[in-house]
Amino acid sequence: MREDVADKVLKRDLTALYQVRNVLEVEQLFLYLCLHSAQILSQETLAKEIGVSRATVATDLSRLAAAHLLHRLDPWSTGGKAVLRPRPKVFIAHPSLILSVLLRGEEALDDPQEMGRLIEATVVTHVLQFYYRDYPRFGYWWDSRSQREVDLVVDLRHSLIAVEVKCWENPRLRPTDGLPILAARVARPVHSLLITKRPVDYGPLQGSPAFRIPAFLFLYLLGRAERRLWNS
Repeated sequence: MREDVADKVLKRDLTALYQVRNVLEVEQLFLYLCLHSAQILSQETLAKEIGVSRATVATDLSRLAAAHLLHRLDPWSTGGKAVLRPRPKVFIAHPSLILSVLLRGEEALDDPQEMGRLIEATVVTHVLQFYYRDYPRFGYWWDSRSQREVDLVVDLRHSLIAVEVKCWENPRLRPTDGLPILAARVARPVHSLLITKRPVDYGPLQGSPAFRIPAFLFLYLLGRAERRLWNS
């Protein structure tokens, strides 16, 4: 995977398409993103870490997204206004890329924090692939007042799908968490999904607008629905 996908795209395809002069900088950026996938990034901090300009980081992020190596989510605003100098949330396009680049094997499954990031990246990737044909606006939601976040927002114009991934033991959703706050602030219907890892986590959450579903079942149902769409 590392040799056939990551290395060939970074060293051959990007160089041919965009005349990239310093491939090492792009490789360093991609390695950094593998280590920090599913996190909100400061492009200024990222530029300092790698030793390049902020403009170079922005350009390389766009190129990596165009090469389908990553997904970039910008902040989504309840008022529909663009966020000035947005801090993107970046996901590597597939968890297998993260593991291959970082040379990680089955031991990653025993690390709850790393496993949570891998599951979140998988969920986001499949949701983007399923809804892209509807031309929605994708993003993540961050509220500076409450310091709360929603991992993924799918803006379908007349309604929203808000997705939060909590892959730890006994996940809870409090009224002060991101999903309830977002649902209360938006006039349109909001379909809130809480993605967990436990098989018993299924059904509406009492006293909450969210529907709880384990990640493996959510991804199975999404894949089955996508297959029906392609066969219809």
